[in-house]
Amino acid sequence: MFLLLALGLPLITTGFSLLGPFKNGTAPNDWQGAGFGGRPLGLGYSLPGDIGGPMFPLEAYRWNVPVITYGFDESFIRYFGPEGMAAVSAAIQILNDLPPVSALSPDLHEYPTDIKQQAHLNFELQTVGLLDLKSFALSLILEEMGLAKPERFVWGLRSRTTFPTTTNYATINLNFDPLTLVPSRYVNGVLYHYLIIDAIGVTGQEWASAVEFYRPDPFYYAYSSVAGGVGSDDLEFLETPLNSFQTGFGFSNLEAGQYFSGLTRDDVGGLRYLYNPKNLVTERLLSDVTGGRVTGTGTGTTGSPWTPFFSNTNVFLAATNVIFNTNTSGTNLTVQGIRPGINKILFRKVEFDSLLGQILIPMTNKFTDTFITNGRPVIQAVQRAPSQPDILFLVQDLGLTAGGTPQLTARTTTASWQNNDAINGASFLGGPGVIAPPVGGSVGIFFSDVLPFYRNFDPINLEDRLAGSGFWGSFDGSTNEPVIYPRYLNISLRDLKNVALAP
Repeated sequence: MFLLLALGLPLITTGFSLLGPFKNGTAPNDWQGAGFGGRPLGLGYSLPGDIGGPMFPLEAYRWNVPVITYGFDESFIRYFGPEGMAAVSAAIQILNDLPPVSALSPDLHEYPTDIKQQAHLNFELQTVGLLDLKSFALSLILEEMGLAKPERFVWGLRSRTTFPTTTNYATINLNFDPLTLVPSRYVNGVLYHYLIIDAIGVTGQEWASAVEFYRPDPFYYAYSSVAGGVGSDDLEFLETPLNSFQTGFGFSNLEAGQYFSGLTRDDVGGLRYLYNPKNLVTERLLSDVTGGRVTGTGTGTTGSPWTPFFSNTNVFLAATNVIFNTNTSGTNLTVQGIRPGINKILFRKVEFDSLLGQILIPMTNKFTDTFITNGRPVIQAVQRAPSQPDILFLVQDLGLTAGGTPQLTARTTTASWQNNDAINGASFLGGPGVIAPPVGGSVGIFFSDVLPFYRNFDPINLEDRLAGSGFWGSFDGSTNEPVIYPRYLNISLRDLKNVALAP
């Protein structure tokens, strides 16, 4: 508090959460696993659909390459068509348009704290149940950059200990202010409280959770950040939690008719923490990064279809007292070292082979890698030629949620992420680490093809067209006709209105 006042910065109540592989191994890092604390699903971290658990700042996971490739599987191309690929690329462009994190203002005033400035609602498309593909993709990609859903992890349980007549809990903050890194009760100015619920779920699959509750505005969104658009099976309440048992629980995620136009301050604040060049961590290069000898100087280097060696956003390139290692072939390559945050990440699309239609064309990216030795930055030329895109977008039946309805989205787990705790001192933490796709594969982001579906409730099983899942679509605030998927059905907005208004 004093630091902010002394710097003349506004008092901004914000917070972000970090994602990493579950702490479900050896004590004390075992409290995010199923069964911990005596409940079958533990303390509400590793629920169905979860790919990882919340991390503390010293345990953060991040990419350490400046270019992340992405592509579309044939299932995605045939289901969503060119319009769907353009929608995902539009989400990625929002991330590509971010400046280097070192160029952001100290208080991030250029980004709004009010989610309604970046999340919008089309009431007409809400009525017909249209789900915006671009916005879902944007939230899921933020997760693959190391950010967890902050609204869910403002509060979390660290322990549940039972006695003959009582049960004791330890509750912790797992959400952090982007300016000070102190634990925060807020996400983009929204204050979250909690109520401990000890038995959520059906018999045999219960979990305990510190369930957040908050005060919604009259046109409320059930999340406060773009990273919060990712859904989960964990619960949230509205302002009066005890009444929620009668009025219904909240599940904060994107809903029909909602779409994003940009990121909020907490989204950007989380990315700035992860990728700040001042955030020094001992890391290993990805296994497919090799030495790349420089054959020229400046921007005259050769051989790269993308970024020349010395034209990226590495802030150390303009520094003095820098060592340039221009011959990193063979054993000269330094794989393990103290590395700064990458500062700026670019997403690049890779294409399918135009002849076979089944093979992704590999691309070689040359870039500079910086590590610190003897107090001095060393810059080495490296290259990377992954056989598959880092992120691949796909379509398939994703199975069922805990409630028995088809799952809308899914992601590859964090099992391939590299935990570098062992090379960062003698303490026993859950990280830090490097985000890495599976060896020889891709991080998969999946969208369901089982839409629409309709909910029916026993004992009355009459058809109910208004209680369905909706359709995937692409839309914005313009008067343009929305795109409705799958493209091969050629569904129009009039068709959806006829269904919604049918008796």
